[in-house]
Amino acid sequence: MAGIQSIRDNLGGTFVQIGVWMIVISFALFFGWGTVFSTSDANTVATVNGKKIDLYDLDLQMRKIQSSLAQRFEDQNFNLEEDLLKSLSINSLITDTVVNNYLSNNEVKISDLTAYRLLSKNEIFFEDGKFSRQKVENFARQNGILPNKYLSDIKKDIALNFWKAGLKDSSFVIQNEIERQINLASQTRDISFIKLNSSTFGKDLEITEEKALSFYNQNLFLFQTEEEAKVRFVEISLEDLEKKMSIEEADVQREYDAYIQDFDFSIRRSASHLMIKINEEVSEAKAVSMANDLKKKISSGEDFEVLVAEYSEDEGTKNFEGNLGVNPIEKLMDKLGEMALRLIILTLLVSSLSDIKYFRALIIFRRMIGLFVFYYVCLHFLSYIILDHFFNIQFIIKDIIKRPFITFGFISFIFLIPMAATSKNSIIKRLGYKLWKKIHYLIYPVAILASMHFYMLVRANKTEPLIYIVIILILLCYRLYKKIIIPQLVQ
Repeated sequence: MAGIQSIRDNLGGTFVQIGVWMIVISFALFFGWGTVFSTSDANTVATVNGKKIDLYDLDLQMRKIQSSLAQRFEDQNFNLEEDLLKSLSINSLITDTVVNNYLSNNEVKISDLTAYRLLSKNEIFFEDGKFSRQKVENFARQNGILPNKYLSDIKKDIALNFWKAGLKDSSFVIQNEIERQINLASQTRDISFIKLNSSTFGKDLEITEEKALSFYNQNLFLFQTEEEAKVRFVEISLEDLEKKMSIEEADVQREYDAYIQDFDFSIRRSASHLMIKINEEVSEAKAVSMANDLKKKISSGEDFEVLVAEYSEDEGTKNFEGNLGVNPIEKLMDKLGEMALRLIILTLLVSSLSDIKYFRALIIFRRMIGLFVFYYVCLHFLSYIILDHFFNIQFIIKDIIKRPFITFGFISFIFLIPMAATSKNSIIKRLGYKLWKKIHYLIYPVAILASMHFYMLVRANKTEPLIYIVIILILLCYRLYKKIIIPQLVQ
């Protein structure tokens, strides 16, 4: 015992210190100073956003991947090539580090309790039928991992799996993609090949000019290039021509005189019809039979107009020999527009007559008449858009801008929209009577614009539109007299 104590006492002596330094120097000479006093990154395999991935992490990840593959293929002897395994492990570590940095920056943290709860589901950590933290620590040490490091890695894996699950659950795959992937996975390819050495053929191969020319002529398609063309064009803009073009009245007259026969309107065609409706009482077969009978009567010489008056079910044309006019669409639009204008006049007339004691009850019909005005104007406008121009919006916009009578009609339609929209009692209460009254003063410019629209539309006999204009002016003058002049006289 005394000898041992003597040795212990001498460990701190000069002799021992010299011996230690000799050992250090020998290691430095043999392995290099960088191994003994290393401050380099020799153990670092990758750096992600300043965080180092060392050999220890790589070795641990390689073992994890190797173990996972062995379990998946149910072969404990399953081994990947070291380079491939190392590459997979480094890529996995880099990805996990990026995600963990993201989770850490966003303060996504997993508690120790959560980690232990996950570990408690594995029976290898049980002792006497209960979960044991000591078992976890022993398992970590057996695998060459510090217990704290093992627990930290478990928490990172939990956070990572939560993040991956969020991505997976937020994604979706359509049925076509699933079927395509299944078809691709189930496809097989049979490949046969022959290895040819060019030097073998080069000995007996002789290429002459004649052979080359023959091959060229027989395989012209191999030497053809895509067709090319040079195109030169001049762009002519209609707008630019209009700016530079000056047309004199004399030129127009000369062209008109030269093509006067093209402007002959003496020949006009109109259409008449006899309508038979198909309904519950009249089937399609019965209607066809009636039409054939009427055709026979017309062919035998009976008067078409008499037959229309007796058999036609079109009330609009029945009293006019079934005549649809030269342009049925134009006639329809005109009738709808005329009806709307007459209702506008009726609205103004009701407002004026309600000032008389015996006609005050008429005021209750004013709102209804106003809604009928909007209804007929809408039909008039829709027939213009759909039937006359077939939804050609670009042409319609140009038509509204360039043709004043259409401009007037369109503006009056726009003015009618807020009036129709504010006709409900609930909306009147929200707006207040004064504001509602101001909105409905738009009926006056609507009446003026609509009458001008009709006046400019009629080309021949303008008697009817002039009558409408005079009536509107009289009614407006009366309203002006009542609202402005009489209050001033009273004052």
